[in-house]
Amino acid sequence: MPIPAKNILFTGGTGGLAKEALKLLLTQDLGKITVAGRNKDKLAQVKQELVAELGAERVSKLNFAAGFDMSNPIKIEAAINHLPSQPFDIVCLGAGGAVFGNQRQTFSWQGKEYEKTLFQNVIGGHVTLAHLLKRQLIANGARVVVIGGEGARGIKGMIAKPSFASVQALQDYVFARSSEKYNPMNALGASKLLAALWSQHLSHICQPHFESIWFTPGFIYGTGGTSGLPKWQEWFAQKIVFKIMAKFGMAQSPSLAASKLVACLNGSIGKNGDLLGAPEGKTIGPLTDQKPMNKAFTDKALQAEFWSILTTLYPIDSDYLADIKEVKYA
Repeated sequence: MPIPAKNILFTGGTGGLAKEALKLLLTQDLGKITVAGRNKDKLAQVKQELVAELGAERVSKLNFAAGFDMSNPIKIEAAINHLPSQPFDIVCLGAGGAVFGNQRQTFSWQGKEYEKTLFQNVIGGHVTLAHLLKRQLIANGARVVVIGGEGARGIKGMIAKPSFASVQALQDYVFARSSEKYNPMNALGASKLLAALWSQHLSHICQPHFESIWFTPGFIYGTGGTSGLPKWQEWFAQKIVFKIMAKFGMAQSPSLAASKLVACLNGSIGKNGDLLGAPEGKTIGPLTDQKPMNKAFTDKALQAEFWSILTTLYPIDSDYLADIKEVKYA
């Protein structure tokens, strides 16, 4: 049965998927929504677009919060400290995106170098959750939905199936020591896999406080995810590649994807510990358990190691969680 949402936080609120999901959340009157994004001007543009389509009265239920830069932990902390004190019933961690280019990019923090795609897609989300818990802004019984991607189990001809042969290989990837040639789409897939490892570990320790679900609605066109490409490549992706994929049933509109996401946010689908996405070998389709599609999803050693890296960087305050001295897996 869907849970009644009283207060919702939606990060990555300026993307195409987010805007369509916000429309549905508002029309379904699911509660007050904080739309979090990095750029104040882009948030203002989203507000203007929503007002034009839905009216000012309905959009008045939105609170816009800038400063959520997933590559900057200091800004994330400051942005969360400016949020109202009412705990969130639903948290959608949807910020991220590919880092395009021919060379691996890194982000330096606390004397260490991190793979940049990973930092802005996963580590920023972890930092966000850590500070929300620190401020007691996660309500009892809340749902935390981590937006994943089909690249976490590979897409033939587009993203190689990501995997880590050992704990050391995971460490080398996180700290940008991998010797593999950089491919921005493969890097995005690896970050979505690591997000799944993080969400899985959270699902074991967060009960009975909140639920953690990793979710991807399937491949989407028209979300603005190619904005980092050179102009001609962005034009080719949007006007040629995505249109062909949509025609052959390999990509869906943001509005269709948003309907699946909202169903996950409101509790109609998904439960604690789920990894949900498109069927094996497909980029869209009925929501399916992803765990059998990549053995790395359920690798306990990889989960534990990545959790150790994340909590060394930013600890999760155990005062608001169950006893986590020893994580026991079913």
